[in-house]
Amino acid sequence: MTRRLPLAAGLALVFGMEGFSAALGMLRTRLVGGWIGPEGFGRLDTALRVIPLLLCLFSLGMTNAIGRYITQHEAGRTQGAFLRAVASWPVGLCVAAGILLACFPDPLGTLLLGSTPSAPFALALAVALPAALMFNLAIGTANGLRAYGARALLQGISALGILALSVLLIRWRPGPSAALAATAAGTLAALGLGVLLLGRRLRT
Repeated sequence: MTRRLPLAAGLALVFGMEGFSAALGMLRTRLVGGWIGPEGFGRLDTALRVIPLLLCLFSLGMTNAIGRYITQHEAGRTQGAFLRAVASWPVGLCVAAGILLACFPDPLGTLLLGSTPSAPFALALAVALPAALMFNLAIGTANGLRAYGARALLQGISALGILALSVLLIRWRPGPSAALAATAAGTLAALGLGVLLLGRRLRT
């Protein structure tokens, strides 16, 4: 049986990591804003606000409900099979939307962002969208499994990865495309860790 943290300790760990991640996010905002300028930061901020809006449309509510359903399937249908079944449609929709955005930045990108995005920016947005959905599903799964340490690690690695990659990519090629690519890559890095951590806890 997997060892679980007590509820109080788990909540303290999660809230502490959320504060740590928020502090790193504020630092990243200040650094990135200074490097890419007001216009570039405006484009980046718009994209980062569009992603949650699209997730509301494509997630089919699973990012909020997955924790409860994983708990209900502790005795019965295997959790791994259940997770793959319920995540396939939302992830598929997000991937399809990302492909459309990458292939048709105008008019789809213009409609969402208010201006025609460059090809690198549209591609970064296309990757960031399904990455954000899968990361949210991983967080919900960790909640359902009461794997508070895994959730805290996911949040911390994501925040650290996005900050580090933002510094590297923007220094190499300044601009909102690099900043958005750093967000997508940092999220994917944390997601890879989540697969390793949570895969051992799911009954497959």
